[in-house]
Amino acid sequence: MKSFKDQIRLLLPGKMKGYLLNRMKDLFSPALAIVARDSISYYEDGLLLEGKNAEFLANPLFVSSYLAGESTGSWNNDVIRWRIHILCWAARHAVHLAGDFVECGVNKGGSALAVTNYVDFGKLDKKFYLLDTYDGIVDEDISDEERSYGIDLYKYEDCYELVKVVFQEYQNIEIIRGRVPDTLRYVDTQKVCYLHIDMNNAAPEIAAGEFFWDRLVGGALVLLDDYGFSKHYVQKRAWDRFAAQHDVEVLTRLLQLQRG
Repeated sequence: MKSFKDQIRLLLPGKMKGYLLNRMKDLFSPALAIVARDSISYYEDGLLLEGKNAEFLANPLFVSSYLAGESTGSWNNDVIRWRIHILCWAARHAVHLAGDFVECGVNKGGSALAVTNYVDFGKLDKKFYLLDTYDGIVDEDISDEERSYGIDLYKYEDCYELVKVVFQEYQNIEIIRGRVPDTLRYVDTQKVCYLHIDMNNAAPEIAAGEFFWDRLVGGALVLLDDYGFSKHYVQKRAWDRFAAQHDVEVLTRLLQLQRG
């Protein structure tokens, strides 16, 4: 039987092996001990689990997928394994539905790369549309109320060329640069089975929600990265209104809406 490290080595993209295997020792060795304990099983990213199972932390496919995403530098040294676990779970669910994947708010591609690695997206008969300015939030889209929460203080760098390199081996991934909602017309699919939204302010997020809602197939999930964070309360209120208008509710921490 192959060791845990050998399993990871087989799953990692070749050009990332050195970085990821070294990083695995720091990040995931504690996880192997954590899952065996009966008290605190997870405490990262503002989420604490006590007396609950967190074995996904030691799943070799999840580990390789998380490390691939982390290697892009998307998460500013934050450890967000639960969030990525939810995205990977949703992607696995979506694989069995008709339609394509969409992510609005890509930054350097960490979340999208983790998902593509987890479901082996390159072998799927689906497309993955990645929409972003690739250089941060459009200032005029930030409301005065959002500025009071510090949304305008986020710092970004131009990462368009980096993202093209990250996904250069995927023939079924389309990178679309520009402001949402202006670029939504370039998403030419009529069926969406996976929609991840992470644009850090309300106006473009709701515009994306409205654009894609009628394209969501039955059982499709909408995942909202920012919904549960106090800093993003303006977005939360906007999504609550959106959900009420469409007779659904948002499930906090799973960060999702589901189209019936």
